[in-house]
Amino acid sequence: MHQANKVWSTVHTLVHNARSPMPRCQVDASRALAVWLRQTFFCSNCRGFWSADVLNAIGLPPDTTERDAHAKWWWKAHNMASEHSAATRGGHPW
Repeated sequence: MHQANKVWSTVHTLVHNARSPMPRCQVDASRALAVWLRQTFFCSNCRGFWSADVLNAIGLPPDTTERDAHAKWWWKAHNMASEHSAATRGGHPW
Protein backbone atom coordinates (compact mmCIF):
# COMPACT_ATOMS: atom_id res chain seq x y z
CA MET A 1 0.00 0.00 0.00
CA HIS A 2 2.88 2.36 0.73
CA GLN A 3 4.43 1.61 -2.65
CA ALA A 4 1.56 2.81 -4.87
CA ASN A 5 3.57 5.71 -6.27
CA LYS A 6 6.39 3.35 -7.22
CA VAL A 7 3.98 1.03 -9.01
CA TRP A 8 2.46 3.84 -11.07
CA SER A 9 5.85 5.42 -11.77
CA THR A 10 7.19 2.08 -12.95
CA VAL A 11 4.16 1.38 -15.15
CA HIS A 12 4.24 4.80 -16.80
CA THR A 13 8.01 4.71 -17.29
CA LEU A 14 7.95 1.26 -18.87
CA VAL A 15 5.04 2.03 -21.18
CA HIS A 16 6.26 5.45 -22.30
CA ASN A 17 9.75 4.09 -22.96
CA ALA A 18 8.65 0.97 -24.79
CA ARG A 19 9.69 0.54 -28.39
CA SER A 20 7.24 1.61 -31.04
CA PRO A 21 5.87 -0.60 -32.36
CA MET A 22 5.91 -2.66 -29.19
CA PRO A 23 7.16 -6.23 -29.41
CA ARG A 24 4.44 -8.79 -28.77
CA CYS A 25 5.99 -9.71 -25.40
CA GLN A 26 5.59 -6.08 -24.22
CA VAL A 27 1.97 -5.99 -25.36
CA ASP A 28 1.34 -9.22 -23.46
CA ALA A 29 3.13 -7.81 -20.39
CA SER A 30 1.03 -4.64 -20.44
CA ARG A 31 -2.15 -6.69 -20.52
CA ALA A 32 -0.89 -9.14 -17.89
CA LEU A 33 -0.03 -6.28 -15.54
CA ALA A 34 -3.66 -5.10 -15.60
CA VAL A 35 -4.78 -8.62 -14.65
CA TRP A 36 -2.10 -8.85 -11.96
CA LEU A 37 -3.34 -5.59 -10.39
CA ARG A 38 -6.88 -7.00 -10.35
CA GLN A 39 -5.56 -9.90 -8.28
CA THR A 40 -3.09 -8.08 -6.02
CA PHE A 41 -4.03 -4.39 -5.77
CA PHE A 42 -3.02 -2.79 -2.49
CA CYS A 43 -6.36 -2.84 -0.64
CA SER A 44 -9.50 -4.89 -1.18
CA ASN A 45 -11.57 -1.77 -1.92
CA CYS A 46 -9.15 -0.62 -4.64
CA ARG A 47 -8.80 -4.17 -5.97
CA GLY A 48 -12.58 -4.44 -6.32
CA PHE A 49 -12.78 -1.02 -7.97
CA TRP A 50 -9.98 -1.89 -10.38
CA SER A 51 -11.75 -5.07 -11.42
CA ALA A 52 -15.35 -3.86 -11.51
CA ASP A 53 -15.03 -0.23 -12.54
CA VAL A 54 -11.79 0.03 -14.50
CA LEU A 55 -11.40 -3.30 -16.27
CA ASN A 56 -15.13 -3.78 -16.83
CA ALA A 57 -15.48 -0.20 -18.11
CA ILE A 58 -12.46 0.05 -20.40
CA GLY A 59 -11.28 -3.55 -20.65
CA LEU A 60 -7.67 -4.67 -20.72
CA PRO A 61 -4.94 -2.63 -22.36
CA PRO A 62 -5.31 -2.75 -26.13
CA ASP A 63 -4.15 -5.76 -28.08
CA THR A 64 -2.09 -3.60 -30.40
CA THR A 65 1.60 -2.94 -30.83
CA GLU A 66 0.99 0.84 -30.85
CA ARG A 67 2.88 2.22 -27.84
CA ASP A 68 0.76 5.37 -27.62
CA ALA A 69 -2.42 3.30 -27.32
CA HIS A 70 -0.97 1.53 -24.28
CA ALA A 71 0.26 4.80 -22.78
CA LYS A 72 -3.21 6.33 -23.17
CA TRP A 73 -4.89 3.26 -21.69
CA TRP A 74 -2.65 3.30 -18.59
CA TRP A 75 -3.05 7.06 -18.25
CA LYS A 76 -6.87 6.70 -18.30
CA ALA A 77 -6.83 3.70 -15.94
CA HIS A 78 -4.53 5.51 -13.49
CA ASN A 79 -6.77 8.59 -13.57
CA MET A 80 -9.83 6.45 -12.86
CA ALA A 81 -8.03 4.81 -9.93
CA SER A 82 -6.87 8.20 -8.63
CA GLU A 83 -10.39 9.63 -8.81
CA HIS A 84 -11.70 6.63 -6.90
CA SER A 85 -9.01 7.02 -4.26
CA ALA A 86 -9.71 10.74 -3.89
CA ALA A 87 -13.47 10.16 -3.61
CA THR A 88 -13.35 7.44 -0.94
CA ARG A 89 -12.29 7.31 2.65
CA GLY A 90 -12.05 4.12 4.62
CA GLY A 91 -13.68 2.15 1.83
CA HIS A 92 -16.83 4.26 1.77
CA PRO A 93 -17.75 6.99 -0.72
CA TRP A 94 -17.76 10.46 0.80
